[in-house]
Amino acid sequence: PAHWEGSQYLLEMEFDPASDPGNPRLTGRFTEAAQKAQKAKWQRLMNNRPPRKKIPPRLLASRSNNVPYLLYGWPFKKNYIIEYARRHHLVYPKTEYNREAFGGIDEFHFDQLTDDDLKNESKMPGLVIMKLIKATGLHLERGRSFTFEYDDMLALYSNRTIEEHIAIPELLGLFDKGKAIIHAAMNEGTTGNEVELRWWWSWD
Repeated sequence: PAHWEGSQYLLEMEFDPASDPGNPRLTGRFTEAAQKAQKAKWQRLMNNRPPRKKIPPRLLASRSNNVPYLLYGWPFKKNYIIEYARRHHLVYPKTEYNREAFGGIDEFHFDQLTDDDLKNESKMPGLVIMKLIKATGLHLERGRSFTFEYDDMLALYSNRTIEEHIAIPELLGLFDKGKAIIHAAMNEGTTGNEVELRWWWSWD
C-alpha cells in the first residue's frame, strides 16, 4: 500500500505540544516512527534508482509520454559551490535591476561573503552557477537529483530535451569545453568520490 512502509503507517499523527492552540488545524505532527519510516521509504526508492552513465531508449520521452523525469548533469552541495567562489575570488557584476538588493554596490565579491550573505542559501549558489554557465557557453539548467546526498544539480539536459540538444550542431563544439569546465569546478579540492556526469532521477 502507498501509505505503508512495512508495518508502519506513514501518515501516523500525534499532538504537537509546540503548536498554536488558536489554530486547531495545525496541532498535529507525524510521529517519530512515521518520520523514520518515511525517510526509510525514500531511501529505498533512491537505492532502486541510482545514477547511471547511460539510459535505455525506453526512458527517452520521444518513446513515451509516461517516462520518469531524468536529468543528465552534476549534483552538488550548496556550501561547496560557495567555497569554490571564495577560492577563486569570483566577482558578480550588478545590474540596475538587482543593485539595490545588494546594498547599491556595483560588484559583489564572493571572497568578502558575510554570515548574513550565507544565510541566503537560495541566492548565493545561484550567482556562482550563473558564472559557471556563462563560462561554458552552454544552456545549462538547475535541477534536483533524487538523493539526500546533494542539494542541487547542474544539468546539460533531461531525457525530455536530449534530442533537441543533439540536433543543434553548434552545441557539439561547445560540449567538451563546457563539460571540462564544470567537471573541474565540481571536483576541485574534493577528497571523496569524484562527482561525474551522470543520469539522475529527478525529484520533480
